[in-house]
This record gives sequence, structure tokens and C-alpha cells, in this order.
Amino acid sequence: HEQNAHARAGLGISPARAGDPRIELLFDPQTSGGLLFGVDAARAEEVVRELRASGDEHAADIGEILEAQPGTSSIEIA
Repeated sequence: HEQNAHARAGLGISPARAGDPRIELLFDPQTSGGLLFGVDAARAEEVVRELRASGDEHAADIGEILEAQPGTSSIEIA
């Protein structure tokens, strides 16, 4: 975890969300790799449905990646 957490310095996490414990999931070596993956937004609902049908009851659409605006860099956790 400690080695993975070094990546946190390269992220712009909004101050309002900096204390959110879910951020630590980004660096957890037990879940990194299989926890998050990207899919075209148009297919997100279908992919979640298929994952759940195959037995992953926790599959969920958790957000989207947006183009950064000039002068900003942040991770927004909904």
C-alpha cells in the first residue's frame, strides 16, 4: 500500500474530497487491477448488467472521466 500511495502525489484531489476514505481504494494492493476499469459511457449500463448476471453483485458504474479544464486537476468522488 505504501508504495502504491506514492502515486497520490501526482493526483489533484479536490480539497473537499481529500479525506474521503474511498480514495484509499485507488492504492490498495489487494484491489488494484481488478477494481476499476474503463468502458465507453454508451456501454456502461450493459457492462454492469452483464457483470452482475455473471455473478459480480457489486459491479457498479461509479463515474466518468472528463477532460480537465485549464488550470484544474482533480478527482471528484460522487
